[in-house]
Amino acid sequence: MALKTDTDGDGVTDGIDINPCKGGNIIDCDDNCKDIPNPTQEDLDNDGVGDVCEIIIVPDVIGLSEADAEAAITGVGLIVGAKTPGLNENEKYDKVVSQNPAPGTEVFGSTQVDIEFSVVLIIVVPDVTGMEQGEAEETITGSDLTVGTVTIGYSEVVPKDHVISQYPLAGTIAEVGDTVSLVISAVSEIRTVPLLEGQCQIDAIETILSEAELVLGTIDTQYSDTVPADCVISQDPGPGTEVTVGSEVHITISIGQAPVAVPVVTELTLSEAQEVINAARLVIGSVSTAMSNTIPVGQIMGQTPVGGTEVTVGSAVDLVISYDTNYEDGKGWRRKGFDPGGTSNYPFDASPNPGGLNLLWQKPDLNNSVVLTSDLNGDEVLDIVASDGTVLVAYDGQGIELWKQQTSPRLCYIGDIDGDLQPEVFVTYKDNENHLKVTYTIRMEHLIRPWIEDKADLIAI
Repeated sequence: MALKTDTDGDGVTDGIDINPCKGGNIIDCDDNCKDIPNPTQEDLDNDGVGDVCEIIIVPDVIGLSEADAEAAITGVGLIVGAKTPGLNENEKYDKVVSQNPAPGTEVFGSTQVDIEFSVVLIIVVPDVTGMEQGEAEETITGSDLTVGTVTIGYSEVVPKDHVISQYPLAGTIAEVGDTVSLVISAVSEIRTVPLLEGQCQIDAIETILSEAELVLGTIDTQYSDTVPADCVISQDPGPGTEVTVGSEVHITISIGQAPVAVPVVTELTLSEAQEVINAARLVIGSVSTAMSNTIPVGQIMGQTPVGGTEVTVGSAVDLVISYDTNYEDGKGWRRKGFDPGGTSNYPFDASPNPGGLNLLWQKPDLNNSVVLTSDLNGDEVLDIVASDGTVLVAYDGQGIELWKQQTSPRLCYIGDIDGDLQPEVFVTYKDNENHLKVTYTIRMEHLIRPWIEDKADLIAI
């Protein structure tokens, strides 16, 4: 049996079978580089020749950065050796200035290649955002950096001529002489149109626009049911629109509600007139009565302003109502008559007929009474109030009693004495101290409120 030898003493025998180890295999194979120890039998190209026995040409790494130089050396099967000079914490390697072995030298694999670098200072880019441009540039150059490009930008928060942003960002590692570019704030030519709607003073509107570096344009007027007079209804451009400095903003000012035409309410009843007047957004003003030989009782015989007059919304229309009962009111009896004997009062139908007046009804228990007429229960038919000095009684047009009040009136009246456009019945009489006293009752829909005593002050006779 032949004796196996291990020439390089790396634990892998030289062998006699000429079966070199490949790709790192060391079992049952011969040493792929028997003169140079290589116990791992590395063979990157798998050609049966160990890497340490391969002849490699040293690459040229001069001028490369640290990373590129190391990649070039290890990439051909060599080893990066010493790197000089040493570094301080504020330094870093820059470029390779020399190497050993020299570029092009033939060496065995795994040979070390020593490299020497130039060294540069490590600079942390300062934060100059928000600084005035001159101050920012001084800070950059004072840090051994160079001011790069300077561009103009617009900002709503950064003052004019101050730094909006920088590149590289603050905290970035740079080298001496590296550039830092800046964006400097300028006065923006763009303005946002403010809200003017609801403003009611031209001076205030002009101030608001001036602060936004805009100007007031045309002023139009328009009626409005919702916007008070002299206040802005609309604007053009609208609020929030972006425009250039000095742009005009046009506004439309309210001149209040449009005038309305007074409706014609003559020959209507008061309730009908009130409905028509209210529908025209007007109100009833004073209501008075007058005698008429042509307008039926209870109907409007006059109005101020007259129909067709243009007035502002909410204006009052004064009315005059006919109270003459000699003519038909359309719903009740037509004429008041008296018993020739003076023993009782009762209404007569005044319709023409051969037999004269027709008696409608009578109340013989009221002798020598005072008789008044008015619509007390709101049915638009005249009612009767009668008093014989001991009792005050109200009847409707058919003679049905509405109410009765025991009293001893001196005089009896019907009229609107509290301004609610509804008739009240009131009487006057003397008290024990010979003072004239007034009491009255008030109609409430179809009912009558209880008699109200001492409603008015005493009036000395």
